Amino acid sequence: MMFGFDAIGSLDAASIVALLAIVFVGMPHGAMDGAMAMHFGWMNNISDALKFLLSYISISILIVLIWQVLPVLSLILFLAISIWHFGRGDTLEDSSFSKMAVESISRGGLVIAGISQFHKSESNKIFEFLVDGDTTHVWYFLDAAAVVTILAMVLSVVIIYELRRLIIIFSELVLLSIIFFFAPPLLGFAIYFCLFHSLRHVKNMLPILKDTLSGFQISKLTIYLSIATWIIGIFAILQMSSTSNFEPVIIKIVFIGLAALTVPHMILVDGYLERYTQS
Repeated sequence: MMFGFDAIGSLDAASIVALLAIVFVGMPHGAMDGAMAMHFGWMNNISDALKFLLSYISISILIVLIWQVLPVLSLILFLAISIWHFGRGDTLEDSSFSKMAVESISRGGLVIAGISQFHKSESNKIFEFLVDGDTTHVWYFLDAAAVVTILAMVLSVVIIYELRRLIIIFSELVLLSIIFFFAPPLLGFAIYFCLFHSLRHVKNMLPILKDTLSGFQISKLTIYLSIATWIIGIFAILQMSSTSNFEPVIIKIVFIGLAALTVPHMILVDGYLERYTQS
């Protein structure tokens, strides 16, 4: 049956606000990848632009297809790479890999393992939607991730022996812990994703992109790719909601969609861009 406004009523107000924020406020930071491609000269003509877009879309489609076949493994891997991606994006630049690693795991682990452990019942419901079944192995991973995160926080005190940096790190970790503890899981994640991760990414990317692109070019590409992503998402919701209830459909579209976009985004940001800026 096709969903309507009555179907949206199955979600509470906080979840609706959170999902809308994730999609319309947070996701567009990833659409800056188009501007990044232009910055690197991968969008200079139609042929190059098609190669980049087809490569990006192909990776995203592959992730969605793998998720359909191996949902539990896909979710675990998505949570794992999210810990690294979120943590790496929040970490202060440092030449020392050990400092960067413990800070990244501390920060990213708090987001993924922290939210999940603070709200096990609600988080498990989301995970059940995403894997269509048993989440035992997901929780094995999250329990291990929680332990590793705590160890990373302890190690960071030893390895990162700069008082000012430690104060900055732990002040933010405490603030996020309070938000994650008191806010429902979707809302807590949305606050972090939109106000911390996405804003920080935009702040870091703009100076790099403005070396070769105007603000108008960056905005135009980001808006175009965001709209394209939203249209695909709406189409997927309309297709899937004809045979499924709205709540699991919207959770799947948002988070499997995030996974599909995160992998090529990480290849660009945590892979190519990081090497490019260090060279």
